[in-house]
Amino acid sequence: MLATTQPDNQQALFAAPPAPPAPPPAVTKPQETAPTKPAPPPEETITTEELLERIFQSMCSFRRFERELLLGASDEELGKIFGHAFCSGRGPIDLEFRPEGEPTLIIRDSTFKIEVMTMTAAEIAPYVRRIVAIPQPKSDDEKRVALDGQFDRMRAEERAGMLTYTRSLVGEKTPRKKKKGTDDPPSLSEEIVNLLFTPDCFSETTIRRNLIKIARLVSRRTDQDTLRATKTALTIVDVANGRWRSTIGYWLDDNQPSLYQAPKPAAAKDNASSP
Repeated sequence: MLATTQPDNQQALFAAPPAPPAPPPAVTKPQETAPTKPAPPPEETITTEELLERIFQSMCSFRRFERELLLGASDEELGKIFGHAFCSGRGPIDLEFRPEGEPTLIIRDSTFKIEVMTMTAAEIAPYVRRIVAIPQPKSDDEKRVALDGQFDRMRAEERAGMLTYTRSLVGEKTPRKKKKGTDDPPSLSEEIVNLLFTPDCFSETTIRRNLIKIARLVSRRTDQDTLRATKTALTIVDVANGRWRSTIGYWLDDNQPSLYQAPKPAAAKDNASSP
């Protein structure tokens, strides 16, 4: 008989299958929380004075004040300066400015259309004067001197702007820049524009004189015949007077006659006999 031997403990250990690997540790996901809505911003509360300051800052930003800054203005003028104006749909209030009668300004709630506040011209004027820094009205003589200086500057600007247009009509090329210290004679276009934008440019005498002078200059110094030169002169004078009329319209008071305004034609008399 064959003898059998039992393996010792070491042999049994090597003959046993390897132990399975340990499972990885369980991963736990962080608990998800529902997103929170941001809190609404607190409603802005302003005082009545702050509201009025915002109103007049906005109104003044949309209007020209060059004339008032140069000549000054009274409280009555500043209180009515916005004329007829309706401002709605731009906030919680609606504004209505009325130049006739009092109150001059009516503030209404934009939702319920109920009157919230009113202001007179005397109450409006201090806001406008302070925001724009408008001086008190000057005397008539001071206004005349200030306007004369302003119009002289405006005439120089208008002549410079009219120079290019005149050159195109007479067929003159733009000259090269003059050297310093040289005294070259004026070009044809410069001679023409120097006749324009004078204080009496709207009078019939001045218009007739300018037409004759310009037509002669154009006819003599260009290839235009007499008829074409006359048409060129008429165009130049009409355009210049139209530009000047538009420019000075802002600076003149319609209620006061001025030498700078074109004389209004006399009303036609009705000679028709009554039936």
